[in-house]
Amino acid sequence: RLIFFFFQAEDGIRDAQESRGLGDVYKRQFDNIQKFLQFQLSINIVAVSLTFLGALILHMEVFYSSQLLWVNVIMDTFGSIALATEAPVPTLLHRNPYPRDMHLISPKMLKNIIGQGVFQVIILFGIILFGDKIFPEWETSDNVIFSRQVGVTSEGVKYGYMHSGIHSKYHEEGLYELYGPSRHFTMVFNSFIWLEIFNFFGARNLNDELNVLKGLRKAHFFNSIIITVIGVQLIIVQFGSSFFGCHHDGLTLEQYLICMGIGALALVFRAILMLIPEDKVFNLFKKKEADPQRSKNLIKKLKVAQAAQRLSGVNQQMVYGTTHSTE
Repeated sequence: RLIFFFFQAEDGIRDAQESRGLGDVYKRQFDNIQKFLQFQLSINIVAVSLTFLGALILHMEVFYSSQLLWVNVIMDTFGSIALATEAPVPTLLHRNPYPRDMHLISPKMLKNIIGQGVFQVIILFGIILFGDKIFPEWETSDNVIFSRQVGVTSEGVKYGYMHSGIHSKYHEEGLYELYGPSRHFTMVFNSFIWLEIFNFFGARNLNDELNVLKGLRKAHFFNSIIITVIGVQLIIVQFGSSFFGCHHDGLTLEQYLICMGIGALALVFRAILMLIPEDKVFNLFKKKEADPQRSKNLIKKLKVAQAAQRLSGVNQQMVYGTTHSTE
């Protein structure tokens, strides 16, 4: 009996350990799916919104089909590999299991998805409308044209502001046939990709953690994907030319650094979103639930009123009967 009890206890301990380990695996998989959705849905909002606004307001395509294909590779293939293969963190062991009725998209995720999507659409559409007034341009070759020339450097290079790539100001003037894709929309495309590169880091955190670099040493797949995206994007912008809808001379170092700075704003805005309590924001759009105690009180009052009405009816019948009997 003692030997049988020993083996039975050992099997029970092993089953408990296996079930706990299986539960931790489920929690990790659930977290990774949420990270991927947080990243993918925010990109979808930006890409769809810019495509719709470009067709509605500017009567043009903001992105080339080859550019959208590259965005789709980042969003689906690279996003799933980078975020769905995250290693488990030590705090995972101390967390309670997820309830069966838990939603796949939490309020924090929804806040980040909508917030990042709207912010990036505003930034990129602002670049589209006003890029020719704020982005510098240098005459590095015969393919460069200015919207307004400012002066000449000491080396004799002309500089000013880049020409707008909006269809009515570029294509209809015949500039596309002369100079190819505009540098203006090359910066729009490059800024979009860099916003998503930095959004990769923000999507790794689901609970508004401030340190987006936490656990990055062990995230080998994530690091490899980030390096791959940066390298391929550099090649596309500098050498992709008309096939990828980029300027024939690519971007200058200064212009490329500007795009990287615009992309870093995704993390700055994420820090701002952390200050917004998602529960209070989303509760504004919820229907106010009825107070159960108030409902009980109303039911009691209704029953008392009905009882009083029945009692008054009985009293009236008694009075009527009494008067008839006296007669």
